[in-house]
Amino acid sequence: MKFGNGSNGNDQPTPEKTLDGRFNGMEAIASAREALLSRRRFSLRLQINLGFFLIFVFVLCVAAALIITMYQVEERLQFLEIANDYAMEIQQARRFEKNFFLYGTNLTDALENVYAAREIFARNSDGLIKILGKQVHDTMFNEMERYKDLLERLGEMDQTGLKGPKYERRKKEIEIELRKHGHKMISSAHDLISSERAYVSKAILRSRNIHIYSLIFLVLFLASYSYFLNNRILGHINRFTKYAQRIASGDFTPIAPTGTYRDEFTDLALAINQMIQELEHRGAVLVQSHKMRAVGTLTAGVAHELNNPLNNITITAHMLLEDYDGLPDDERKDMIRDVIDEAARSKKIISNLLDFARESSSTLEPLELDRLLEKTIRLASNQIKLSGIKIDFQATENLPRIHGDPQQLEQVFLNL
Repeated sequence: MKFGNGSNGNDQPTPEKTLDGRFNGMEAIASAREALLSRRRFSLRLQINLGFFLIFVFVLCVAAALIITMYQVEERLQFLEIANDYAMEIQQARRFEKNFFLYGTNLTDALENVYAAREIFARNSDGLIKILGKQVHDTMFNEMERYKDLLERLGEMDQTGLKGPKYERRKKEIEIELRKHGHKMISSAHDLISSERAYVSKAILRSRNIHIYSLIFLVLFLASYSYFLNNRILGHINRFTKYAQRIASGDFTPIAPTGTYRDEFTDLALAINQMIQELEHRGAVLVQSHKMRAVGTLTAGVAHELNNPLNNITITAHMLLEDYDGLPDDERKDMIRDVIDEAARSKKIISNLLDFARESSSTLEPLELDRLLEKTIRLASNQIKLSGIKIDFQATENLPRIHGDPQQLEQVFLNL
């Protein structure tokens, strides 16, 4: 029931002023249901699972990156150890080479170190090519082969036992060339070791950065994701709290969709809309039940009120039946008019009772409150008399009209 503000006497009820116009009953709920179900489903459970899946994928990628980095570091450390062994063999060969030119000894030892370095180089040739490239690998190998050949030639010359200026000159030439190739070999080995150490340092730094940045990203992602879920869930809870308060206040407007996707709260909205429909139905049944109870209360008074016109009709009819021929025409007409008036009076009493008891849709219309009260008092007048109650009704003149449902207002006044 809804009361409007005062308005002029020309106002007419419009569809918007009826409960059917505002809610459209089942049509409004069906429309809301269709709108709720028409959206694509993207449940909260799926959103939560998707978030954890993204976290899992991210952690997996970070772990894979760290494993790859650690594998590369381990591989380079092994290669660095090989490079150190190779450099040590070359350096030892250079020492024995110098001893030979200074003291004439250790040439065989120098060759053994070169052979050992050559074996290390050959054994790890694939790894060296992968890291150094084929061109650098071949250059280093050729330098080592040339150095080995010179040492072997020097050994052959030493074994012949020949001495003299030619021997010394040739020995000097070999010494110069050995130093040149030996220097290149040592430089290449040192460059290789330096580059590998730099690579290992960068890999370790990269691994540390991966740890730091992944941790920062993970913290930010978890904070953002928690904020997102918190807003979505608490936002829905707050919204449905307002819906519940609205329904508790008597506003049965169906819940309409507010988001882009359907989720578990959509199912809750559908259930609440179904509850609203059931509440409206049960409310209508309850109103009609109260109305019927009020009709039962009024029945005794109405029956007594009907008894008077019916008695008058009966008495008049008997008089007409007994004295019809002896009565003048004017008197007969008056008696017939009395019967008609009493019948009309009875009809009006019954009509008022039926209007009150009839189930109809609530309609808001302009009403004059004083006339509505007078009608209600007339409807219950006999019951009031039987109860020994006296009502002194005085209405203020020029009362403003109100908007309301006349039948429901009558029931309210009767309950009062």
